[in-house]
Amino acid sequence: MIDDEKADMQNDFQNERQYLEGLLATRVNWFLIFMSFYFVAAFNLDDGQQRAIALAFGGMFSLAISLSVLRTMSLVEDVLIQFRKQHKEHPYTVAFEHLSEKPVIKVSANKYIAALPLIATAAFIVLALFSCSAPQSKTPSDTPAASQLKGRI
Repeated sequence: MIDDEKADMQNDFQNERQYLEGLLATRVNWFLIFMSFYFVAAFNLDDGQQRAIALAFGGMFSLAISLSVLRTMSLVEDVLIQFRKQHKEHPYTVAFEHLSEKPVIKVSANKYIAALPLIATAAFIVLALFSCSAPQSKTPSDTPAASQLKGRI
């Protein structure tokens, strides 16, 4: 009976871990798609002020997604820590302990992935500030060639 309870708890941990890791992957992938399209759309705006406003809103959305990704990442880490504490003989725990002893493999790639939205948020904010200070682009009717044509017509 105890073995059945242990197996059930192990399955619960596995299911929770899989769910949270899938959720993390979905949020990061959605963010990467959002960021790519949003940057392209913002930089297709000719007006620097409009671009700055669009990038500022992008920064706010990015910050919200960043917080969501970081929270999910911390939940994944908590589940894995609890799993390792309760299942010392599980192959995952043994492999984790073995890899933790190696000096090269001490940092999890998940931490770098979770940092991507924060880096992108900083990029949105910096680019918004630069867009505010960038010179305004001229419309085709403001160019010297257009003004010369106006005089002839």
